[in-house]
Amino acid sequence: MVRIFPEFSASTRLGMFVFYDKSGDYAFITGFVKGKGDNALRNALKLISHHITSDPSFKKTEGGTILYFNSRYPYEILGKIKQGNYEGIMTVIEGDNLSRVSILIFPQNPREEMVGKLREVAQSFRIIPAKERVAYDYGTIYDPSGIPAAYIPVPEGWNLEGRAIKSGVQAWSIYYRLYSSEGAFLAFDNLSAEANYVMGNSQSVVKVNGIQSIVAGFVVVGTREGCINSVFSYFWQGYNLEYTKELPPPKEVPRGVSAVSLFIKGTKGDTSRYGIAICFGAGFGDYMSSYASGMSMPSEKTNYYGSLMLSILNGMQFNPEWLGVIDRRFIQETRRLNEITRAIIEEKRREAEMFREYLRENREISESWRQTLNEGNEWVSDLNTAWANLLGEKTYVKDPGTGEIFRLDDRGGDFYKEPTFGTIWENVPKDYELQRSLQEMGFEKLPSSIWKMR
Repeated sequence: MVRIFPEFSASTRLGMFVFYDKSGDYAFITGFVKGKGDNALRNALKLISHHITSDPSFKKTEGGTILYFNSRYPYEILGKIKQGNYEGIMTVIEGDNLSRVSILIFPQNPREEMVGKLREVAQSFRIIPAKERVAYDYGTIYDPSGIPAAYIPVPEGWNLEGRAIKSGVQAWSIYYRLYSSEGAFLAFDNLSAEANYVMGNSQSVVKVNGIQSIVAGFVVVGTREGCINSVFSYFWQGYNLEYTKELPPPKEVPRGVSAVSLFIKGTKGDTSRYGIAICFGAGFGDYMSSYASGMSMPSEKTNYYGSLMLSILNGMQFNPEWLGVIDRRFIQETRRLNEITRAIIEEKRREAEMFREYLRENREISESWRQTLNEGNEWVSDLNTAWANLLGEKTYVKDPGTGEIFRLDDRGGDFYKEPTFGTIWENVPKDYELQRSLQEMGFEKLPSSIWKMR
C-alpha cells in the first residue's frame, strides 16, 4: 500500500515497485535483494551501478547503509530514455535472507515541492501482510503453435479462458475472459469486419474473438457510432449505454486508416460495465476493430473489484518470443495489418490511465482506486520490443542528421553513413583499424539499439 499523489503513477519493473511523476524526473523505487551486509550492498549496486557518474558516498546506519551518488537517467527502471544529470539516494536495510533496497531519483536542481511529495510517497509505502492479500497465480494464453502468447494474473477462485487468434485477414491478437463466482468479469475482446458487395448483395465477414460468420449488409466499425454499436451488439448484449467519452486516438496509425478511441460505460440492473473501445476503419468495405478490456462488477463491490481488476490489467505481460513470432508473420503477410495490431497492443497499455481520468472526473469511486491505478506500461512495451528485436536479430538505427529511424538486421557489427550519397553501411565489423579508416574518410557512425528509439 502507498499514499500516492495524482501526478504520480505506479508500476512494477524488474521485480521492483516503481513510483514516478508524469515527467519521469522524480522516482521512488523499492524492492528486495538476496543476502545481507556487504553481499546485499553489492547486489543492490548492480541495479544502478552502470548509471552512477560519481564516487558514491557511504553512510552506515543502524541496520543498513545509505548511499549518495550522481547518476544518468536509469531508463531500464524508469522506462524512458532521457538526458540530464540526476541525484540518487539509496538505502539498504538488512534482513535475514533478503535486504530491502529503496532508491530516490531526482534532478540535481529539484523542485522542493516535488521532493516533498516524493518523500511522502516513500514514507507511506508498506508491504501488506500475506493474510490480507489476494492469492493469485499466472494463467497462460497460448498461440495455436503452442507458444505462450501472454501471461495474466488469475486471482484464487477465478476462471480464465482465452487464446491467441487471427483477428483479421492476417493480423494476430489475443482474447481472454476472466470471471469470478460473484459475477465480476474482465475481458479483452476482438472484432474484425470486412464488408463487400457481391452481385447486388452486400454482406460482411465478421470475426468475433476469432470465430467467423457471414452477416447480411455492411457492418461498419470504424466510426464513432459503429464502434459503440459493435460493443453493445457483439459483447455487451442487454446493457444500456450510460456514458461515453472520446479519448485521444492511437498514436501509431498507418496512413489511410481512421481510428476512434472511446471510454464506454454501460449498465444492466445493478451491474456496471466499463470498457475501452479502439476501432479502426481502413477504407470502404474494409473495417477492423479491437475492443479492449471491459470490466463489470456488482455495484456494491465496485471498490474491491475495481482495484483488483486494475491490478490484473497492470500485471498482464506479453511473451517477447510470441511478439517476435507474430512480427515475422506480419512480414510474410501484410504490413498494414501489422501496424494496426501494434496500435491495438499499444492502446491496451493505456487503459489504466484512461480509467484513472474517468474516475477522477466522475468521483464515483473512493481514493483507494486512485492509489492503485497505473499510468500504463510504456516500459513493458519497450522491453517487449527489445526482446522481439533480440530474438529476431533486429536493431534500431538512427540517423542523427535527418532523425530517421531504421529497423535493420543485426549481425553483430556497427552501422555507418556514407558521406556522399547517405547510404547506410550495415554490420561493419568491429575492427578498430577498419572503423578508424572509415571515419577518416568522412563516414559517420550511427547509434544503434535493440531498445525503441524516439
